[in-house]
Amino acid sequence: MSDNAYYLVELFDKRAEVAWDELLAFALERANFLEFAAPRCTVITGLRLQKWQWKPPAPLQPFLVNRYESYWKYQARRENKTLYYRFRLTPEMATYVLGQPLEIWGVANDLPEDPAFYRDELPILWTISHEQFAYVWLNPAEAQSWREAGFANGIRTFTQTDNRNPPTKRP
Repeated sequence: MSDNAYYLVELFDKRAEVAWDELLAFALERANFLEFAAPRCTVITGLRLQKWQWKPPAPLQPFLVNRYESYWKYQARRENKTLYYRFRLTPEMATYVLGQPLEIWGVANDLPEDPAFYRDELPILWTISHEQFAYVWLNPAEAQSWREAGFANGIRTFTQTDNRNPPTKRP
């Protein structure tokens, strides 16, 4: 078993945008898949309630690998299923996320939420975008290096479990 653990980075201080860019660079070097949550919801448009569901735009569809539903989200079982889209991490997909702050991902901006970067089935970086939380998979030396680089405030260990599945899937 590796000594790696998830570390929580809270991205709501003045350094949030820089930290998110650093997290993206870290994930893009290691990941080969990018996944988004696309919850079904009802939004108010003018005076009407409308059902809303994000769908990948045409330029991203060639990179779509899998679409699935799960009751699991944020490491917990939910009452309703969430729809997930998983894409091959190509230069086009990297461009889609680069330069976008974490808080932009979500229904309010007609975008999916919670970008997650995977190396095969291992989440390297997964997020809760509306909370501006990012969980990053680090070994102790990487975590120490990140602290020394200025992540000392807002980084703490996220309890590592023996379950190596992505945070959205369970056996």
